[in-house]
Amino acid sequence: MKLFRNPVFATILTIVLVIGSTLLNTRVKFGKLCREASDDFFADQGIAEGLESICVDASAVASLAEEKGLDASSLRGALERLREDLKDARPAAELHQDYMDLRSELSSINAKFMVNGLSEKDSQAVRHLLDSIDAANDKLPDAAYNASVQAFLEKYDRFPTRFLAKLAGVKMPEVFA
Repeated sequence: MKLFRNPVFATILTIVLVIGSTLLNTRVKFGKLCREASDDFFADQGIAEGLESICVDASAVASLAEEKGLDASSLRGALERLREDLKDARPAAELHQDYMDLRSELSSINAKFMVNGLSEKDSQAVRHLLDSIDAANDKLPDAAYNASVQAFLEKYDRFPTRFLAKLAGVKMPEVFA
């Protein structure tokens, strides 16, 4: 009991309790806000849906490339990484990197198609798939998720909120860009 009467100990204990309760409060309440800001990623017409649509068309491009004797293993690998990370609900920055890798592989396959030449029918099929992928690509930046995260970051991405969030282990949402 004497220990609690010591002013130094009481002050330290008070500081520890205030910091601990602040971090707990930040983790619970601010963590919920961060999750809510990120919910649009997987919502209807969200970025995840657009990426899945791109994956379907990219898979068809890979199949067509394999039918024509082209090596599509890099494209298949990029496609699988993106699908796995979508399934695991990875952070937007990781998904964006996977998406960029997939786009790079699609460009590479398209160049291989150009070099090897395609029949008119196959050329139209590839063009249709790539146009569909381009249309989905164009919609991604306008998704509700990016607007939601931008608004959230404008409101909360400042000191001391970012500092407290980091201390509390709360991950700020990221723009898919």
